[in-house]
Amino acid sequence: MPTTYFSPTVIIPTIKPNHVLEGSYILIQDEIKTYSVLGQSSPSSNRNGNQKKAIIVTHDMMGFNNVSNQICDIIASQGYRVMMPYLFLDEPYTRERAVLESNVERFAWIARVAPVDHLTRVIDKTILQLRTEGFEDMGVLGLSWGGKVAALASQNKAFSAAITIHTPWLTFNDLKDTECPICLITPGDLQDLTPVVKSLQEIKPFARKIVHARFQDLRYGLLSMFTDFANPMVAELATDVLRVAVTFLKENLGIRNY
Repeated sequence: MPTTYFSPTVIIPTIKPNHVLEGSYILIQDEIKTYSVLGQSSPSSNRNGNQKKAIIVTHDMMGFNNVSNQICDIIASQGYRVMMPYLFLDEPYTRERAVLESNVERFAWIARVAPVDHLTRVIDKTILQLRTEGFEDMGVLGLSWGGKVAALASQNKAFSAAITIHTPWLTFNDLKDTECPICLITPGDLQDLTPVVKSLQEIKPFARKIVHARFQDLRYGLLSMFTDFANPMVAELATDVLRVAVTFLKENLGIRNY
C-alpha cells in the first residue's frame, strides 16, 4: 500500500485480463473519438450522488486499449459518467517504438502529435459535451503520460479533483497552476514527488487536499497494456492503485470548501 496515504476501503471490480468492455466509442462535438461509459448504479453512487458527476480520463501514449478502457469501466462502476477522448493528431505510440526509442525521440513525437493547444482544445470540447449532458461536477484522471495532460487540464476551473497515475517527467511547473485538489500516485521506481507536493502545499488554498500516494514496492507500467493481469497478485496490486484514485474522487469531487 502507499506510504503517504491511507488504505482505501471502497469496493471496486478487480482488473481482469479478458475484460468485456462496458462502454462504447462515440464521436463528441462531431469530431473527437471518445470511449464513453455511463455511470452504473451502485450503493456508493446512490449514497454520494455520483450519477451527477463525470470523470474525464486521459489515456497513455498507447491510446485506446483494453486496459485504459477497463479503467474507465471500473471508475464508472462507482456511478460516474466517464469519457476518455482520443488525444493525438496521429496514430498512437507502439510497443516497438517504446522499446527502441529514446526519451528525446518520444518527446519529439509527443510535441508533433499532441501539442498543448490541441490537448487544451480536446479537453475543452469534452467538458462542453459533458455540460450539454447536464454534468457540472467533473474530475480528470491521467494514466502515465496522460497524467501530464491531466495536470494541464487541472488548470481549468471546471474540475474539482485531478489524479495522475504513474506519470513520468512530472514537475512543479506542470502542477503550479492547478486549480483543484490533486492526487499524485507514483510507483517506487519513478521520481519521489514529495518535494513537489510540499512546494504546492505552500502556495495552494487546498493544501491539505494535495495527496502523494507512493507505492514504494510497485514499478512503473503496472497499469498498462503490457501487464499480465492473469496473475492474481498483479491484478490485485493494480486494483489497489485504482482504489486510491476512486477514494480520492469520492472525497473531493464536487467539494470546493477549502
